Amino acid sequence: MKIDNVIPLDASLATTPVFLVFSKKWQTNGIVNKFDEALAEMKQDGTYQKVLIQYLTLPRE
Repeated sequence: MKIDNVIPLDASLATTPVFLVFSKKWQTNGIVNKFDEALAEMKQDGTYQKVLIQYLTLPRE
C-alpha cells in the first residue's frame, strides 16, 4: 500500500489509547512485572520515545 498522497497534520484529530493484555498465568510467573520494569527503564533512558518516533510518525518532507 502506498501512502504518497498522505500528509501528516500538526494536530491530532483524535487519539485512541492502546492496551496490552496478559494471560493470568503470566502474572503469577513474573512476566508482567518484568515487562513493567523493562518499559519503565525504556521510558527513563529515552528508548521508548525513540521507538515511538521511528515507528509511529510519518516522515516530514
